[in-house]
Amino acid sequence: MNSKNKLIIGIISLIAVVVIIIVLANTKTEDGTMLNFVGSDYRQAEFFANQYNLNFNIKWEESSKYDKGIVIKQSIPKGKVVEEGEKFEIIVSK
Repeated sequence: MNSKNKLIIGIISLIAVVVIIIVLANTKTEDGTMLNFVGSDYRQAEFFANQYNLNFNIKWEESSKYDKGIVIKQSIPKGKVVEEGEKFEIIVSK
């Protein structure tokens, strides 16, 4: 691999990291209102759960509708204000 290819791969990797940081930074709400994570990467829900110290659990299921790592279902509905220690479970496509 020549140095030009390495530079391009490095730039693409940096852009990917920046995008992930921006997405994760936007998962915290002002008052702890649950977001809709269905159709999103499971790491966004995991990040949210860590921000609010939720009792977080992931279950993995086969899905023909969702790609690997995408949230299929969540136990807390969008719009509910969460409390520290509350149980939050997601089902993720494997």
